[in-house]
Amino acid sequence: MSFLELLEAEGRVAKKNAETLTRRFLLMYFGAAFLFCAAIAATAAAYMWLREYLCGPLSALAVSAILLAAGWYLFSRARVSDETSQTSELPVVASAEDKADGR
Repeated sequence: MSFLELLEAEGRVAKKNAETLTRRFLLMYFGAAFLFCAAIAATAAAYMWLREYLCGPLSALAVSAILLAAGWYLFSRARVSDETSQTSELPVVASAEDKADGR
């Protein structure tokens, strides 16, 4: 196999990977946008439903408290996973010199 054939093959693989990455990014972007719109619609529906039982400002306060609690929970879970990922590093293996020194 010549060098140019190798470059051509690598170029095809790079192009395929770029297309796959772009496709996945667009799917995730639009999926996140739809989830955001769904969250807004669910919040509006919860506000309208609570407005029938409570006054307007109190129902807005209840919906915002629910969203605040959910956001706080997700934020705290993200921080816990960051802390555990930092502590779960691979163990350091002692070299032969360290074993000979008794470390």
